[in-house]
This record gives sequence, structure tokens and C-alpha cells, in this order.
Amino acid sequence: MWYKTVPKYWLLLLPLMLGSEGPHPMITPMTRLVYRYQGPAIPPPYQRNIEVTIDAEKIRLIVTCVDEVLIDREQPAPADILIQLAEWRQTDHLSALPRQSNVARQAPVTGAGMHTLTIYHGQQLVMDAGTAQFADQTTAILSGDIASFANRLRQAIPHNAEDWPTP
Repeated sequence: MWYKTVPKYWLLLLPLMLGSEGPHPMITPMTRLVYRYQGPAIPPPYQRNIEVTIDAEKIRLIVTCVDEVLIDREQPAPADILIQLAEWRQTDHLSALPRQSNVARQAPVTGAGMHTLTIYHGQQLVMDAGTAQFADQTTAILSGDIASFANRLRQAIPHNAEDWPTP
């Protein structure tokens, strides 16, 4: 009797039978990702700015406080890091909303930091966006769960907890 029901559901079962090789087809390929976090305007030594640049070969972490470089470190990148970043981007629904020239600029939230995400595929700019409260007519608005994405990056890159605050 089961053999009569299987043909009705074979389209649902086909992806499970085929498995998955390589990245998900809906994931945008990338060759370099730059994540920046500009911490809230609080007095030194507590204010932190983070810049993480990741490509297939290396991860570079730069942490600054005002104009002082606290950390400037490179490390080899794991083999699948770009695929993992693309999957995190999809999981956290990160996208750039279109730039809008006539949108009234919101006042910055006191104590809030600013996140920006820039993604490249080769030399082509795929995405360049920042958090909404800092957007203007030249900045795309970053949509999605950027805090979750930032925390995934934080966990994937070795650092001292006091040097990379929770965004």
C-alpha cells in the first residue's frame, strides 16, 4: 500500500535523497567580507571599534579605541569560512534595503553602536549597508539580525572578551 503513496510525494523526498554538495544555490557567493562595528560614544578606555576582514586565506581583526590601535592581528582562515559566512548571512536574513534619498534621518539612539557590512565577489561590490539609525541618502540600510551575525563572528574568531564587546 505504501508504494501507491510514494509517487505523490517524490518531489518532497528528492532533495533529501540527493543530499547537499556545496553551498545552497540561493546563497550569494562572496570572496571577501568586511564587518565593522563602531562602538557607542563612551569615554576611553571602554569605547571599542571593531573591523573584521575575511577572505579565503586570512582573517584580520582590528580593534581600536578612539585613535589608538589595540589589536591588529591576522590569522589563517578555515577552509570553509566564506561558505559559512554566506550561510550565516542567509540564516540571519541580512540584506541591504534600497537607498532612499528622501527619508528623514532618525536621531541616533544614545548608547547604540553602528554596524556596517560590506561584501565582495571578486572586485564586484555585492553589498554595502549600515544600520538604519545612521543611514542617509548615500547609505543602504542593513536589514536582518545583525547582532546575531556579529555574535557568530565573535565566537568564530579568537579574541580576548574585553577587546571585543558584545554588539
